[in-house]
Amino acid sequence: MGNAKSGNKKERDWFAHLTFIAEAASVVGWVVHSKPALYIGDMKEAVDYYGNKLIKEWKDKDSKHVDWVKSFGKVLDETKKYVQEYHLTGLAWNAKGIRVQEYNGSLASAAAPPPPPPPPPPPPPPASTAGGVAAVFADLNRGEEVTKSLRKVDRSEMTHKNPSLRAGGTVPASGPSPSGKKPVKPTKPQALAGKKPAKFELEGNKWLVEYHENGEALTISETEISHIVNIFGCKNTTVVIKNKVNAVTLVNCTKTSVLVESVVASVNITRSPSFQLQVTKTVPMIQIDSTDSGQIYLSRDSLSTEITTAKCSAINVNLPVEGEEEGVFAEHAVAEMLKSVIIDGKLVTTVVEHVG
Repeated sequence: MGNAKSGNKKERDWFAHLTFIAEAASVVGWVVHSKPALYIGDMKEAVDYYGNKLIKEWKDKDSKHVDWVKSFGKVLDETKKYVQEYHLTGLAWNAKGIRVQEYNGSLASAAAPPPPPPPPPPPPPPASTAGGVAAVFADLNRGEEVTKSLRKVDRSEMTHKNPSLRAGGTVPASGPSPSGKKPVKPTKPQALAGKKPAKFELEGNKWLVEYHENGEALTISETEISHIVNIFGCKNTTVVIKNKVNAVTLVNCTKTSVLVESVVASVNITRSPSFQLQVTKTVPMIQIDSTDSGQIYLSRDSLSTEITTAKCSAINVNLPVEGEEEGVFAEHAVAEMLKSVIIDGKLVTTVVEHVG
């Protein structure tokens, strides 16, 4: 794919298409990743960047190009769904698989007749008339006849009349349990499990920042436009990202701050309460999901940013004040309350604004 793209740079009408395909081809690399679904999502963000450029260029010229880009995007979405269902933690192999030749031979051969049905279950045993609950009720219905078979206890057999009998009925000391097995120790809860080692390294085109807590600020300076920064499981940590990167993700972090210059695709924040994000240049989109409390600081160059939220609360966007010096912001709260009404058989949702 890379050779095809490099060899056709002069084809201006198709070079963007080749770039789009070359980026999408990298998705097949999920087979060597331990978190393939996350990898596909990261790669799709890069693919969407070039796909959006194609849509913008061809939407008024030829809709076939737009449909082609959208269809390709659906293929990547379906690939991610497949991986999430069958290979969530990496490529899974069938330990009891057979050779390809044998599998193809079994398909070509005629299907064997189905095995005969199993024999019918044995008939239920006849109901017992001498025991169980039925026997108890049968004895009760006999009335006084039940006591005829009882005999009177002799005085010599009464324990309260003979201390010697009581002395012989002492309870033995505790001995080994019937099973002879020791009880299983309860496992530690997840909260008390061992702390995972911190990670700060570049793997391929992805920066991995994981499990950092209460440390000094981490600075990523050796970046490229194709790099993706993944921040996971951090707490009370500040991450500074220099230059322009493709995308930034913040997942399962607490009280984590991210300072980034420019992002090509988007910044995604998931389950990261009390976060802070500051963009000093540009970012086209910020997506926030399942997060409570967060502060976003935008620059004058990023006022066209699109911000989407889902299952979030207490998210504030700080915008630079026109005419003021650098660093003066005005805080704006992201709407949390929505109102839905039915109009002409359709559900129409609007933001509820409080005045006063």
